[in-house]
Amino acid sequence: RDHGLRAPSEDALARIESEVLLAAVDAQPCLPIDTHEVRRYRATLYALPALAPAPQPGFIDWRDSDTLDLPPGCGQLTAQDPPPMPLRVAFPQGGEHLRPGVASHSRSLKNLFQEAGVPPWVRVRTPLVFIDDKLVAVADRWFELDFQTQCARHGWSYRWQRPPELVEPL
Repeated sequence: RDHGLRAPSEDALARIESEVLLAAVDAQPCLPIDTHEVRRYRATLYALPALAPAPQPGFIDWRDSDTLDLPPGCGQLTAQDPPPMPLRVAFPQGGEHLRPGVASHSRSLKNLFQEAGVPPWVRVRTPLVFIDDKLVAVADRWFELDFQTQCARHGWSYRWQRPPELVEPL
């Protein structure tokens, strides 16, 4: 009720228990109920409006606008001015690496997401920022040092305005 949902039927409760709560620890259970989905990540239940499909592979150019609308269910990137350099945005496909901040070595996005406790359905909808084909930022959370320095030199920053349905736990 706190999330504006009807109480699930007895059948739905039984399915939540058997298909979501009792799913394997490493599973990514998702049970559609009416217009929502019940998911579990790290022993937390999430009731989300049915999410749009994960974005398709490919780049979106971000050049001449202070706002970049992302695919459905992914929100938007907003800044006070257009980017001072041509940027390209894509979404995780697997295997990406980034050297965040002053770290001495690159890290896989998978490990960064896992350590930060980012649920899998949020990961695939998280915008990745590229200069040419080089990954320089993960949303507004992790940045390559050179990109961070360039942005600071231009007095430019941006925020990822993500849809609230991506992270509301029960």
